Amino acid sequence: MPASWGIPAYDTLKRVNDSGWIDKTIKRDNIWLVQTPQAFQYERIVLAHERARKDGYFGTYDALLVERLGKSVKMIQGSRYNIKITTREDLVLAKAILETSSYDDDHLRPNPQI
Repeated sequence: MPASWGIPAYDTLKRVNDSGWIDKTIKRDNIWLVQTPQAFQYERIVLAHERARKDGYFGTYDALLVERLGKSVKMIQGSRYNIKITTREDLVLAKAILETSSYDDDHLRPNPQI
């Protein structure tokens, strides 16, 4: 089964126009923040990448490429601790998470003393 990890959106979501003015508040009922890992059958993900390359399509997320094949991808509940480290701020946040958490049975747990 193709799968991707994620968490339900918890922040308020706004769409803005090109001038930066709020256009709309987006209902977050079915909105998820996508995380890694993702899981696919090898043949399917290779085909998805080959098709995208052939079509000149650039995707930033493997599940999107599989969706382009008309295949469904199951969302699996992730963790707010599973952050993507892209910026310096992310690195600071990751360090804080590690310093205030503990590992229990291979899972990151918040420190109950905080």
